[in-house]
Amino acid sequence: MQCTEIDRFELLDIVREGVIEADGLVGQLESELKIGAALLGVAPANGSFRRMAELLESLGGFLDFVRELALSMESLDLSPGYLAIWDGSVEVFRDIAGSFERQDWQSLSGHITKELCPLLKETQSGLARIESVISAETAGVQRG
Repeated sequence: MQCTEIDRFELLDIVREGVIEADGLVGQLESELKIGAALLGVAPANGSFRRMAELLESLGGFLDFVRELALSMESLDLSPGYLAIWDGSVEVFRDIAGSFERQDWQSLSGHITKELCPLLKETQSGLARIESVISAETAGVQRG
């Protein structure tokens, strides 16, 4: 089914709002993961372990959003490639899961700071590019 120009504009506007919100969340998540990883690397404790598990669970929700965003962009004939960095991230999550299972806090800290946080930082750049693409797409469209 083909979108009308107004329907498309409304969809783009919804996607843009989600991108703006996600940009703030990914920055906060990255910052908290860095802090948590530093605590695990220096003084692992039960509380820091639980906090890291909560943060990684939040990351799972964020990745669900990334998948939905990519699908939305595809359905709007916009390139979802700005978020393709997550396509190859399975190995990172396997490493993180393995570190959790072994209770290897040094390794977990390293995977988070050296592999996961850079992915989140790159995601922020991708979100900014997506917002630019959507802004360019809607620049000439006026709301009725």
